[in-house]
Amino acid sequence: MKKAKLVFHVIGYKSVGLGHIYRSLSLAKELNGYEVIFACAGRSEEMTKLLVGNAYKIFIFSEASIYSDIKNLNPDIVINDVLSTNKDQIRILKEANIRVVNFEDLGSGTQISDLTINELYEQPDIYKGNILWGHQYFFLRDEFLQRQPNQAINKVESILITFGGTDSRNITRYTLDSIYEYCDEKGIFIYIVSGPGYQYFEELEATVKDRKNIHLTHATGVISEIMQKVQIAITSNGRTVYELAHMNIPSIVISQHERESEHKFSSKENGMINIGIFNKSDTREELITKFQKLVEDNSYLRELYDNSSKLDFSKNKKRIVDIIRKV
Repeated sequence: MKKAKLVFHVIGYKSVGLGHIYRSLSLAKELNGYEVIFACAGRSEEMTKLLVGNAYKIFIFSEASIYSDIKNLNPDIVINDVLSTNKDQIRILKEANIRVVNFEDLGSGTQISDLTINELYEQPDIYKGNILWGHQYFFLRDEFLQRQPNQAINKVESILITFGGTDSRNITRYTLDSIYEYCDEKGIFIYIVSGPGYQYFEELEATVKDRKNIHLTHATGVISEIMQKVQIAITSNGRTVYELAHMNIPSIVISQHERESEHKFSSKENGMINIGIFNKSDTREELITKFQKLVEDNSYLRELYDNSSKLDFSKNKKRIVDIIRKV
């Protein structure tokens, strides 16, 4: 019997990060009853080929015609993980009797998709039966399913700095420079995990060679292991905050841009200190103040830990896969 054809339409480049490709790859492994294909426009080609590799067929199309080109692949279902879509784009697929599922979509395309899953948006601004909202629909990458969440925190001995797959504004370096002197004074070890699209890696690598108690890596599949070793994280306001919450790690969250700031999960109630959108001139002072409070005020640290320890995303992937199969 011929398998149904499933196309993952993804984006991944400097300004949007790599989370969309990672999410689709994670789903593709579970949807093994389908013929899986990846498709992207030209500016996402490099990162899509890097992350997908030879695991699945990849088609590169013009951005202007990509929905028509995907339609011509004759898929049974298309999963768009490309941020906001519009009605005209989704209509091209729907008029060909193709089922459509969108992720992280606030555009008009949600009105005619079969299903939209907006797990990063806690407060819906529209209410429709075909849109699922909130962190209860967030699912973990496989590497986190093999890790035990951290247990009670008594003292901050090591921390994690990570700002996603690309970190186009180099907040990683900004954060390190802001807190390094204090960490050195307190004997706090710093783990830094950058992504494969981080263009400042060699520059940062040269810098940390002259500083002690720092481990820098851009290897994939290691961040969950590193999270088991730290008590605090400093991160951007994307998918990583959910992974940190799952691992019971109180975190300081800095949004890289306006769209990230719309993700409302990163709050005190979920074990996070959200200090807003990155501003080169203003962020440093608040970052240092909040970081020092976490290190020195154990009752505050423990409160955030207790808040995050109520969360568990380990069973959500099966739930999402089942929902997509029903579509």
